[in-house]
Amino acid sequence: MNLVHKTARSVEAVSEELPNAPERAAPGARLTKQQQIVATARDIFFSKGFSATSMEAVAKAAGVGKATLYEFFPNKVELLRAIISVELDSRSENFTLAAASVGEMRLNLVKFGHSLIDLLLSPANIAIYRIISAETPRHPEFGRLFYQNGPARVIGHLARYFADLMEEGRLHYGNPTLLASQFIGIVRADMQTRSMLGVDDEALQRERSMVIESGVDAFMRAYAKTRAP
Repeated sequence: MNLVHKTARSVEAVSEELPNAPERAAPGARLTKQQQIVATARDIFFSKGFSATSMEAVAKAAGVGKATLYEFFPNKVELLRAIISVELDSRSENFTLAAASVGEMRLNLVKFGHSLIDLLLSPANIAIYRIISAETPRHPEFGRLFYQNGPARVIGHLARYFADLMEEGRLHYGNPTLLASQFIGIVRADMQTRSMLGVDDEALQRERSMVIESGVDAFMRAYAKTRAP
């Protein structure tokens, strides 16, 4: 493995294993009690907040006894860890890319940008970001767990794509992981911050395609060996 690909994979070397949690239920499948508890707690945490939700409220909403709830999750912290695990389990599935021509590279990066922004601006993602931001000062492992198994994995997918493009001679050589992080910053711009603060939601929807495409074009003007038209 050459240095470029080693660097691209370095971001994954620090990833922690996700805590044990129920597998995501298949669409239409009957939930197990554990999955039912996690799904119910997720909805309540996201709507009311972590601190404002009691274990008793989760048990009541999930239709289980407190003894059953505590059998699976001894406290609210462990329940939140399970929710984070389930949320992160499939988040990076839509971010796999393959090396392509420069023209296809632009199309791939635009698609990647839209998938990324769809995720970042989703109500569920905004809710979990708010919870983790609030709870990380008391439970630092939440922030570390979320970053290493969420954003860092997405960066890793993009870094491997950039490493392949560098090997193919379509992208200038550099640190692919740093390049991936910079690309995400360019296409994200201030959209996630505005969404988290509830600022100009309608304007965000109108502007998102323009922001993503202009970010991709700026990136390609700077780094693609064959300039984008």
